[in-house]
Amino acid sequence: MGIGNVLCPHREEFWLMERRQPGDPHYRWEEPDQDSDDDYDQLVTHGYVPQLRKRFRHDLLGQSRIPMPLYYVSQEARAVAIDWLRANGFNHRFWPPSRWQPRGTPLMFVRPFNLCCDAIYIPTHGFEVFTHPRSTPEIQGSHTLESDARRFAVSEKLLSQRRNDIADSLLLNHGCADTLLVVVESDIECPDDPSLTEWHEFETLSDGAFFWDDGREVFEFIGEQQPAYKNKYRSIEDIIQTFSQVVGWARQRDRFEFEVRLVKGTQSIDGLIPETLVLDTDPYMKT
Repeated sequence: MGIGNVLCPHREEFWLMERRQPGDPHYRWEEPDQDSDDDYDQLVTHGYVPQLRKRFRHDLLGQSRIPMPLYYVSQEARAVAIDWLRANGFNHRFWPPSRWQPRGTPLMFVRPFNLCCDAIYIPTHGFEVFTHPRSTPEIQGSHTLESDARRFAVSEKLLSQRRNDIADSLLLNHGCADTLLVVVESDIECPDDPSLTEWHEFETLSDGAFFWDDGREVFEFIGEQQPAYKNKYRSIEDIIQTFSQVVGWARQRDRFEFEVRLVKGTQSIDGLIPETLVLDTDPYMKT
């Protein structure tokens, strides 16, 4: 038994508004406008004009959790099993009986979201939220978006329908994004209730992928393709070659690296969202 790479559904609640503080990256002093009452009040209260940022909090994505009674493993294999779980990033914890299951619930192992190998899945019904993270009217356009999320995933159907919007949103909202996974043969849907989440494991179809060639400004496939999916490779290549038509594509970084991989969603896994996950619309609240 094991949990490999997983898809965690994207939710708007992962964007939180913060006030950039002295010492934070990109903080700068802003001279207040002496004729502005608002600027003067901020100067008196804080000593500087606050700079706002909306930060994508990947640490709030939650954890995948699996019950694993240790009596499923022989006494001789217990040490090996525990070492494997620790090596793969799992932590163990006992849930209170009233929390998830009755008393006698087996030992629960949880694994947090991993930026390097997991991916954020963009569900079809939540695509508009992904493209336009919500902001309160009074601060619209007065803040920056910051995200260190790197890997995203969409269904083949959504990629076909919203190709340019996907490319544009990744550029504008997630400047560190370098991988797009295309889930073939399935359109994974996610519950609307933000307190619930369902993660899915995924596996790549092959070791090959479409890599962006910065010199030629096209995607080029490198590696082996799964013969049974030849037509899907071709159709997806036709779609992603249009990414270069998006204004600013591959020009906002000194070194632009991006890849597109075909994957299959496999078994679903229960996810755990932190109870403290609350969308805070107060622009001056530091989280």
